[in-house]
Parts: sequence; C-alpha cells; structure tokens
Amino acid sequence: VFRCGRRRALATVAPPVPQAPQPVPVPERSHDLLRALTSALQILGSARDATAALTESFAHAARAFGAEKALLLRVKGTDPLELESIRASGLAFDEVKACLQGLPVPGVSASRIRRAVETGEPQLVENSQFDGKHASETGSLTGRPHSVLCAPVSDPWTGSVLAVLYFQTAPGP
Repeated sequence: VFRCGRRRALATVAPPVPQAPQPVPVPERSHDLLRALTSALQILGSARDATAALTESFAHAARAFGAEKALLLRVKGTDPLELESIRASGLAFDEVKACLQGLPVPGVSASRIRRAVETGEPQLVENSQFDGKHASETGSLTGRPHSVLCAPVSDPWTGSVLAVLYFQTAPGP
C-alpha cells in the first residue's frame, strides 16, 4: 500500500511470467569433433601420409565425440562400394567385417555410410528418437537412442571421397 495525497492505492505485483525455455547450447564435444576433423583436413592438405593423418585425427575425434563405436573406413571403390577398415573401436572383428560388406550392425548404419559416400555430405542423426524413421529401419538406431555422425573425407582437388569417419554415441551434451 502506498499513499498518494489523501488517497490510498494498492499496488500489487503480478506473479512472474514463466519464461520460455532457453535453447540448449551446442555441446562442446561437437566443437571438439569439428576441430579434430578440420585438423584431419589440414594434415591431408600437407605433404604427410594420408593414412597416418586420418588415423591420428580419427583417434582425436573419437575421444572428443565420446564415441561408443567408431570406424575409419578407406573408400577403395564406389561402384560397387568397396571399403577397407583402417581403424575401429567399440566393434568386434566380425562386426567390422560385416560393415565392410555393407551389412547393418548394432551401432553402425550401413545406409548412412553408403549415403555419405554417394552424396559426399555428412550424415547426422542428433537423436535417433527424433529421426523420423522407425528405429528398426537402420542398424544404428535400434535399442536405446543414439547420435550418429558419418562424415566423408574428400580429396580437396578431385572431390572424390577418400574415407569415411563414423561415430555413434548416446545423445546429449
């Protein structure tokens, strides 16, 4: 209550209006992953050995991304797709072998790998629960939710895909 001359007035304070949820910042690990991939491209642009550069960057990227399953595949041919495993983590030998044959493996989507090679574009599934597909349609999306990044590594002069980096992890920051 406050006085204004002879009259009294009641001043009430309305309860605070609920704020809309703030957008979630991009997870820091995504930035680390992009730095690792950028590093791979810089190394490839230098005179260093391409396989050594990819292997080194793959290890950094898998750690930065917190990948539960990760693959580094060399693209030997595109028609038909022929892949060679350079490095893998979180997968048994038989699972890696199945990936090379284009077969789906829990945690790895053969269709995402194939699409990355065909289009030359990264394939990203931020959260398989919100991907718009039934979870059983691709090997990487079965079971609990996953996040997937499948990124082609292209030759800067020819544009041809040299390799594919594949990372699968639990979604979230």
